[in-house]
Amino acid sequence: MSISTVENYKNVDLPLETRLASLLAELTAQEKISLCAGQSFWQTKAVPRLGIKPFKMTDGPRGIAFHSSWKRCTAFPSGIAQAASWDESLMARFGEALADECKSVGAHTVLAPAINITRTPLNAT
Repeated sequence: MSISTVENYKNVDLPLETRLASLLAELTAQEKISLCAGQSFWQTKAVPRLGIKPFKMTDGPRGIAFHSSWKRCTAFPSGIAQAASWDESLMARFGEALADECKSVGAHTVLAPAINITRTPLNAT
């Protein structure tokens, strides 16, 4: 096959594992190391040579934190309150709403604990 690994990485018809392996093969050691540190407090570094754009993050944990986006967003119930609802369809709607707000501040992901993480005075989960 004469398709370059970069073309494999960009080919959305290929399995994710194939695309990822192709991308990793194309990254230099220096580029891989650069991805372990941020360009800024909430953003990874880009790799323009391969078309990798910066990945922007925002803080949580109950929605988009004001200090990471400087925009007011919804304050959702805490993770333990969400888990206590036992309502899977409600949690799916919560995920969609959180994704919409994440996109609205220009971010790609929310750095926040999941609903299965709880804290107690005994420091146990």
